[in-house]
Amino acid sequence: MGNGFKKRFWIGTGTLVLLSLLCALAVILPRFVDSAWLKATVKATVAKQITGEFDFQKADLIILPSPAVSLQQVSLSIPLTAQTHLETLKVYPRLLPLLIGKINLDKIVLNKPDLSLALPQKSAERTEAGKALRQTTFPENILTKLSSVLAAISDLDIVLEQGTLRLFSDDVQLFLVENINGEFKISGQSLSAAISSLTVRHENKKIIAQVENFKGNIQFSRQVSTITVEDLALSYPQVQLSGSFVLDQTAPHASLNISSQNTNIKEVREVLPVFINAFYGEQPLVRQIFDIARGGTVSQANFHVEGNSPADLADFESMRIRAHVKDGKILLSDLGLDLQEVTGDVVIANGILEGSNLQAMLGNSTGSNGNLELGLVQKDTTPLHLDLDLNADLSEVPPLLKHLIPKKQILEYLSLFENIEGTGQGRLTLGESLESLTVRVEANKISGQANYKPIPFPVTINGGRILFDGLKTHSFDLQGKIGRSTFTHYSSRMNFEGEPSIEVESGSLHLVLDEIYPWLSSQKRLEDNLRPIKNITGLAEVTVKSINGPLLQPANLHYDL
Repeated sequence: MGNGFKKRFWIGTGTLVLLSLLCALAVILPRFVDSAWLKATVKATVAKQITGEFDFQKADLIILPSPAVSLQQVSLSIPLTAQTHLETLKVYPRLLPLLIGKINLDKIVLNKPDLSLALPQKSAERTEAGKALRQTTFPENILTKLSSVLAAISDLDIVLEQGTLRLFSDDVQLFLVENINGEFKISGQSLSAAISSLTVRHENKKIIAQVENFKGNIQFSRQVSTITVEDLALSYPQVQLSGSFVLDQTAPHASLNISSQNTNIKEVREVLPVFINAFYGEQPLVRQIFDIARGGTVSQANFHVEGNSPADLADFESMRIRAHVKDGKILLSDLGLDLQEVTGDVVIANGILEGSNLQAMLGNSTGSNGNLELGLVQKDTTPLHLDLDLNADLSEVPPLLKHLIPKKQILEYLSLFENIEGTGQGRLTLGESLESLTVRVEANKISGQANYKPIPFPVTINGGRILFDGLKTHSFDLQGKIGRSTFTHYSSRMNFEGEPSIEVESGSLHLVLDEIYPWLSSQKRLEDNLRPIKNITGLAEVTVKSINGPLLQPANLHYDL
């Protein structure tokens, strides 16, 4: 016989044997699937892996395209831990072990599982100072429980379709996770996961998280265990994350690294405290951080913390965060600074926030080349340093000074100015602690005008420099106009320590007499001397050698002209 005939013979024989085997399975397996033996065997197998009650109502056989058993109305209850119900559980066993009475699973498909899980009890203890979160053994507990599961299952694929997860605390449902779709693979001592979508709702049914993609894995051993997130993309809050948690039992050593991109601060601010409060209770430090960070985008960020155990990862002063912020909204309420459109680099380390290369809007004023240092951990003194170049709207300077230097003398003096307009360039410097704040404001290239109550004419400044340094103010080489009169080379010092005082060091006045004389003659100190003069016109040049005395009592000033 030719080789062609032999090939056709063996192909035909093999096909006949396979069809015979499938026919035998079609006759034998339905009885086997519905047998009490199968139900008892499945329950016994599950019981070896999990302490709880497992049951199902009916089992159906699927032969093509792959042999499988479909369990209907499945339930699993683990006391004090979890409960789950499934419409359908499809089990794909390995065929040859099944024929000799053993169940070795190859794949499981969970259709519409509904899992209820009890959250750990929140501690009533207050969070320790310097701790971002209360110490927790949550990562260790997860790895311990998973290790027993991974040790019992050598190789298994799990497909999850339209899953639901309910998280409870004291019989109150806090979170509802819906539309979970993904695949899980157990191989050796590892578990990998790929989730295509899920939605998280809070107890008020409001959506607080929308996951578009997740990919990660867990590697377990007696020495080193690792949880890795390769990609986690959320559409709400907008953020893309990756990271790893490593626990080395031999060192011992634990570390957590997280990288993020395109994080919407406003949305994270709305969502993250909800989760933290549910798992850990109210956290003052977290609230403080989000009281400061109100909005914007973190285009790139890296987080790192390490310690001897997972509990050490709660130490805020051990955490290091590097980030680049754009279009940020930062509120420093203690300073009265509401910064908008903030852009710059941020580092949080040793419990201190440091900002560099900062740009921001403060009302109608713009800031650039800024640096910020702010302590975030509650201590006897809170470090603070801020310096920022300003292109200032002059009308916003007095309200800022009133907030930063709320001294009676300063407030009384600033109340004499009205209708301030104009711009100036300069630098704002604050330091060095919130408890002992010093303020320095330097303004130059001034172009503005205001009404000063003691003078009945608008005052205009077009040049010179002004320095506010704590409770002292220095003016250098100012020039401008008082009504139609002009002044140049005006320099003075004002001191607000105790009774406010002024010392004019120099100045030249070009006076329009027909405008200024009626005002001068109305002054009580000059009234008697000027009464004989009924009218005066022309111009007068006056050089000021010195003027000194109480700032808020013009009648008691001493003049040397």
